[in-house]
Amino acid sequence: MTEHRPLRWGVLGGSSRIFATSLRPAFEACGHQVVAVASREGDSLQPYHELLTRPDVDAVYNPLPNHLHAEWSHHALDAGKHVLCEKPLTLAPADSAALFDHAEAAGLVVMEAYMWPHHPRAQRLLDLVLGGEVGEPQWGAARFSWPMDLAGGDHRLDHRGAGALFDVGIYCIAPF
Repeated sequence: MTEHRPLRWGVLGGSSRIFATSLRPAFEACGHQVVAVASREGDSLQPYHELLTRPDVDAVYNPLPNHLHAEWSHHALDAGKHVLCEKPLTLAPADSAALFDHAEAAGLVVMEAYMWPHHPRAQRLLDLVLGGEVGEPQWGAARFSWPMDLAGGDHRLDHRGAGALFDVGIYCIAPF
């Protein structure tokens, strides 16, 4: 088994609930460190650019709104940083391919933060289907939801990033 040194992470966007409640504890449990969090200052994106120039940041977590994923993931790769980007990685297959090509050319890793294929429920469902325990699937229906407070607005309603379909619908249409 190859030993890997812990990564030092920078986060683009200081208001990521997912990062604070799930990813940060997971990173820390693996010995990784969060060394920088950049938040917008009004309309200024300068803090994001500054984070990408920090020599103490090895990798970047990109939880920005969907329509900004490709742009800021490319910026991070340009800065020599590995990237873990929230799903959807990009809004179009060609853009994802370009991002993977960019990472490969730079000798870096870009990965989509998409938990469902690794979730025990998804694994069990896949085992049932592939093992023939439920017969041959003929038709399916799926629903994925949770309560939301929309009083302050919500990024899932922003159509520039393909809205809720690409944010939570992906769990239903691309389960594995």
